[in-house]
Amino acid sequence: MKLSKRIFIIMTFLLWGLITVLRIAFHQAWFDEAHAYMLAQNYSLIELISKMNDEGHLFVWYLLIMPFAKLKLWYPYPMQILNWLFVLIALIIMWRKAPFNDVTKFAITFSYPFLAQLPVLARCYSVGVLFLFVLVSMYKNSIKYPVAYAISLIICANTSLMALFGVFPLGLLFAYDMIKAALRNEVSKRNFIISSSICIAGVVLVLWQIGGAVSYSVPTNMHDFSSQFTKYFYFSGKYMLANFYNEIINAGLFLYTIVLLFIKDKRILFFWLFTYFAMLYCFLFRYAGASQHYVFFTIYIMLAYWMLFNKVEKNMKSVVVAEILLCLMFVGQIFSPAVKNDVFFGFKAKTMADKMLTIDNMKNSRVILFLPKAESVVPYMENTGTEFYLYNWALPASNCENFFAFLSLNTDAMYMSPTWLSRSISDDKTNYLLIPIIKGDDTFAFEDRNFKLEFIPVAKLPNNHKLFRIVKHSKS
Repeated sequence: MKLSKRIFIIMTFLLWGLITVLRIAFHQAWFDEAHAYMLAQNYSLIELISKMNDEGHLFVWYLLIMPFAKLKLWYPYPMQILNWLFVLIALIIMWRKAPFNDVTKFAITFSYPFLAQLPVLARCYSVGVLFLFVLVSMYKNSIKYPVAYAISLIICANTSLMALFGVFPLGLLFAYDMIKAALRNEVSKRNFIISSSICIAGVVLVLWQIGGAVSYSVPTNMHDFSSQFTKYFYFSGKYMLANFYNEIINAGLFLYTIVLLFIKDKRILFFWLFTYFAMLYCFLFRYAGASQHYVFFTIYIMLAYWMLFNKVEKNMKSVVVAEILLCLMFVGQIFSPAVKNDVFFGFKAKTMADKMLTIDNMKNSRVILFLPKAESVVPYMENTGTEFYLYNWALPASNCENFFAFLSLNTDAMYMSPTWLSRSISDDKTNYLLIPIIKGDDTFAFEDRNFKLEFIPVAKLPNNHKLFRIVKHSKS
């Protein structure tokens, strides 16, 4: 490698590292991050695997953060560092193994998925992307190293549903190649049996987690998906030219990819179209999705070209055009409005927790959360002795297994049931209610046949929330 190229790559990673570390430093872990941490903290591995069919994810990320969660160590820094390292390693693999031009690699590195989303939001997606990169790097030699490839397939499949969409077609292609190679005596019986056993065990493990999974019945249709997609990837108002650029590039790349892969490699076309339509089905009929899901549209088309460019001559005009379109798509992602989206900076859970801890006797209190979103505060206060209950479950917040299963769809406290709320109130602790700000700042009260609940405002908190002290008066 020439010295100038080595310096360019080093400077690229230093700049990427500086930007992402600064973003992480200003990011306060939000609900989904806290939720995974609390599940890893409160359940054993077997219990956790059994609960995955309510989560819409698979267990690898929970397993990785489990030691830190069980020991209650420095939340959220261990899981943020771990997540950041996965993205760093994935990018190193891309720069070393991907058959792209350095300009394309630079655009990918500083695009929205790899600069603003994956390294900052500490969830299950980054480790899946890492193993997807490993799989496409090994794709052309999968039969040469069948056991390693099978292990990578199964690890990747168990990271997230978004990664599973890609692992499934890769697994089918691998199974076809293995059977064909075995019939031709191109793979040893030992390797065939071991890799097949790994894959079968992996399928059983995946089905254990998602088989019979409850459909969340989250209302979703084309309008829901379109509005969410537009929110994260399109500029508004005066940036119509930028939107037009993205639409033209993405539409052109999509059509060109279908034609090129149909001509050059129908196997890769199968892989890419399967992932595309599987995700589209999920977003239209199961869950409308958000930015952490939509980035996989760009990732999977990049992986398809990674696989293709490893098999064809890169100097062919059709290949050069494909890489130019791919690069232009990621250039559009560099300027995505989602880079500044409030998913990273919006819900200030740590700021809320710090302010709550300034209140007298907070450490010997019970805080009732009106909406599960506020569960993100809990891990920041896990070593203070403060108890947290969920109004909608009347159970400790640590028992919130499924964040879709909440009853409180309206943020107005006037829809609250005093009888149900009373089930969460402690008789020997100071009780508080954490709720989005309601109309007016005055004390309000609810009455039931046997008691009266008085709500006294204590503090205004970030995220448009307020803390009320609850005083229960018996009528008997």
